[in-house]
Amino acid sequence: MLLNGGTLEGHRILGRKTVGLMTANHLVTLPNNQAATRQKGFGLGVEVTTDPGQLSIPSSIGQFGWYGAATTYCQIDPKEKIVAVALVQHFPFNEHNFFAQFATGYYQALK
Repeated sequence: MLLNGGTLEGHRILGRKTVGLMTANHLVTLPNNQAATRQKGFGLGVEVTTDPGQLSIPSSIGQFGWYGAATTYCQIDPKEKIVAVALVQHFPFNEHNFFAQFATGYYQALK
C-alpha cells in the first residue's frame, strides 16, 4: 500500500499527499543546517534516503522504511518498486552487518 502511494488493490487507504508528507525528510528544518551532512533523513515514522552516494549500501533517493530492535527490517523503494522485509528476531541488533548484506543482495538481483 505504501509502495503504491496509499492504495491497495484499487482502494485508497491513505491519501497520496499523506504518504508524500510521511516520506518527506523533515530534518531540513533543523537549525544550523544540521541535516545537510546526513545520508538519511526522517519522515513521519520512517527513515528516508536523501543521498545514496554517502551510503555504503545500495539505495535510491526516496527509499524509506524502518528497523526493529530484534534485527527486523522493512524498506520500500518506490523508484525500483521494491518492498523488502526481513524478520530475523536476533540480538545483538544487526550482528554481522545483516542489513547491508540483505540490501546488497536484493539490489544486485535487479535487472
